[in-house]
Amino acid sequence: MGRRLRRRFTITSRSCALGGLGLNLTGSAPPRLLIKAQAPVTTNKNPIANTPLGSSAGPSIRKAVISDLDELLGLWMGMMAEHEAFDTRIQMASGARSAYRAYMSYHLSQGDSYVSAAFDQEGDAPETGDASNTDPRIVGFCLATVNRNLPMFLPAHYGYLSDIVVHEDLRRAGVGATLVGDVKRWFREKDVPSVQLQVYVKNKGAEAFWRAQGFDPFYVRMWLEL
Repeated sequence: MGRRLRRRFTITSRSCALGGLGLNLTGSAPPRLLIKAQAPVTTNKNPIANTPLGSSAGPSIRKAVISDLDELLGLWMGMMAEHEAFDTRIQMASGARSAYRAYMSYHLSQGDSYVSAAFDQEGDAPETGDASNTDPRIVGFCLATVNRNLPMFLPAHYGYLSDIVVHEDLRRAGVGATLVGDVKRWFREKDVPSVQLQVYVKNKGAEAFWRAQGFDPFYVRMWLEL
């Protein structure tokens, strides 16, 4: 309580997400580096990413449900701890866990939101390798929403990738690309013409990933400390 509090200001508008990959708590906060999808979408050449869903060579994918909430929350908290480590401006509030639980619970129940979850085929938790555990574990997820654009702009609605997380032991194995492919399918079913997201400028790995998925820089969110 004794620390001097500083007001923080950001410049620009529209919806937000954590890049590395995302967060959108209000649906109206602005993105730091928004990226707009371009066509054609590039194809990930990783053999796992291009394997039909449900095959033994890659992760199985399905829509997440409310009973998955604890696993989704654990993955998100781990991702946020990584983000706090690479930029001191990223700070989780004391109530972050409960706030994200409510946020994810809301989106799991909405028709204009979709949470794609990836499961390991073997059922072992990556961090434990416990062969006695045969239940599939969630090793990644992607939260997608259909957002209403500001009334001055077209298109009237756009797709938004709020969060994508892959367990650190399974990164660079095509899991993220498979999740993105699944949410792109969902967006197309919703007749969404374009997709946006946010990437933190210090998260170079995430920026490279999104470029590989066919995304281009769109506009920049800026920060001024007062």
